[in-house]
Amino acid sequence: MKTMITLVICLFSGVLAIGQSDQLRQKNFNIKNKSSPEMYEPAFGGWCAYAMGSSGEKVKIDPETFKIVDRKLYLFYNFWRNNTLTDWNKQEAYLKAKAEEHWKRFVP
Repeated sequence: MKTMITLVICLFSGVLAIGQSDQLRQKNFNIKNKSSPEMYEPAFGGWCAYAMGSSGEKVKIDPETFKIVDRKLYLFYNFWRNNTLTDWNKQEAYLKAKAEEHWKRFVP
């Protein structure tokens, strides 16, 4: 049986944020109230986490290709048989550290 994930798109702090429906948010993020909307903000402004880590580039994402780690939503490019989530999983710690470093160039 296939599980359908509903994504909700909103603008938060001038950055496109793609989050999950309220029901999935509460399950995945264990949120008791909605007083902290920044908790739903995807990593790296909603750009592809793999691309941000590997080259520091802003690359479009497939909103159905994501990973939630430590209550943080990571989104990935997944087009033309190139699923970057697979590559991210192979060297996640390294790519995450590099992505954090590269992202500092885009946010004050």
